[in-house]
Amino acid sequence: MRVTFNISLPKYFADIVDEEIASGKYATRSEFFRHVLTIWMENRFDEKEAQKARLAHNLRKRKIPTLATRLPWDELQIIEGPGSDEM
Repeated sequence: MRVTFNISLPKYFADIVDEEIASGKYATRSEFFRHVLTIWMENRFDEKEAQKARLAHNLRKRKIPTLATRLPWDELQIIEGPGSDEM
């Protein structure tokens, strides 16, 4: 099932989107924004994984960063790596 969104953009941004469509990279505005959203989601996922890895490293070193209070502890997965037997 698809959901329709209507967005308002400054003309400058709308022109960029339309240029991308005219170049043949995308067939429609919807396709362009689906691609942009996919990239955003991949980057967001990568950042969450990076945060978990940094936290796991700091926990092994007995350093608890401020970031730890903002992470979802129930989703945390400790990533074992070199030197993990030092704990």
